[in-house]
This record gives sequence, C-alpha cells and structure tokens, in this order.
Amino acid sequence: PGVTGLLVPPGDPDALAAALLRLAEDPGLRTRLGRAARLHVVATMDRTRCLDEVAALLTAAMRPGDPLPAARPRVSA
Repeated sequence: PGVTGLLVPPGDPDALAAALLRLAEDPGLRTRLGRAARLHVVATMDRTRCLDEVAALLTAAMRPGDPLPAARPRVSA
C-alpha cells in the first residue's frame, strides 16, 4: 500500500472516492505509483508462468469436485 498503488477496504465507496480524488489531485503520486507498479510487474511477472497458472485453473474448473489449485505467493512491494 502506498508503494505500487492505494488500497481501500472492500465495499467502502467513500474510501474508494477519497483514494481516487487523492490520485486525481496529485500527479506526482500518480507518477510514483505508476512507475513502481510497472517495475514490480516487470520484476515479478513471467508470461509463461502466468499462462501456466491460468491453464491450471481452467483445467481444474472443468473437473467438478476437484479443488482449485492454490495461488502461488508472490513477492509484493
């Protein structure tokens, strides 16, 4: 939170509005968060791994009764 984006509690439209207003009013914050988020994605996301995870989820979803695979933990900023 505050490094690659802003977090708001689920189901809290006032907090979401406040976060959006903060971003709208602070171009420097938007730039910092956007740059940090891009660096995080480039450093931690691998196209093949992501596609493999999606394929595993879709395959599991086609087998009723089988548990879905657990998401692998990701390094976060």
